[in-house]
Parts: sequence; C-alpha cells; structure tokens
Amino acid sequence: MSRWTSSAAGSVYLFASSEEERSHHADGLAARTPGSRFIRVEEAGSYEIVAEGRSVGLRSASMLEAFLKSLGGDILYLDMTGMSHSVWAPLVRVAVEAGVNLRVVYVEPDSYAFSKSPREGE
Repeated sequence: MSRWTSSAAGSVYLFASSEEERSHHADGLAARTPGSRFIRVEEAGSYEIVAEGRSVGLRSASMLEAFLKSLGGDILYLDMTGMSHSVWAPLVRVAVEAGVNLRVVYVEPDSYAFSKSPREGE
C-alpha cells in the first residue's frame, strides 16, 4: 500500500530500479504525482551514479552535497528500494549532514529468502 500523498507536490523523488519488481513502484507514483520531480539514479561503476545525464561521485561529500542541493524541492524523497547500499548510504549521510529535508522510502518484499548461517554447514 502506498502512503505517497498529494502533500508530496513540490518535492523531489530520487529512485533506482533493479531486477526486483518491487523497485518499479516509482513509475506509478510519478504518473499520479505531477507536481513532484522524479529522478532516476543509475549506478555507473563502484563509486559513481548518473542522474539526469550528470555524473556524481559517491566518494566526494562536496560533489554529493552540490548535487542534492541542485535538485531543489521542499522535500527530498530517497527511495532506496532499488538502490544498492553503496549508493543510498552516501546519499543519506550527506543529506543528513547538509540539513536536507529528507524522507527515506523502502518497499519491503512480500517474503524474505533466508540463507543458511555459515555455521550450519559445519
């Protein structure tokens, strides 16, 4: 169930898509929220993302802060559902340090596949 409401108008929504179906929910949100700006983030290597044709280094706090501040909007929604840890973690860290009005979104899977503990194989 989506909790995204019209109060999101005037905000920016950063998201990524992965092979998991649940990461594609942002496409539907964009269609229902014309007053918000939706920006797809794509990984471009281990320490770099591309958004709106712009390359941003994930190891540079100053570059990340400049990128986040350039997005504008009253609220930044960071949808980490389709993002790897190496992408969302630096974005969250820099946004918090820079005082960005941040909201984090995550869509849980319907079920989790549990893996064996390393000790179970002994």
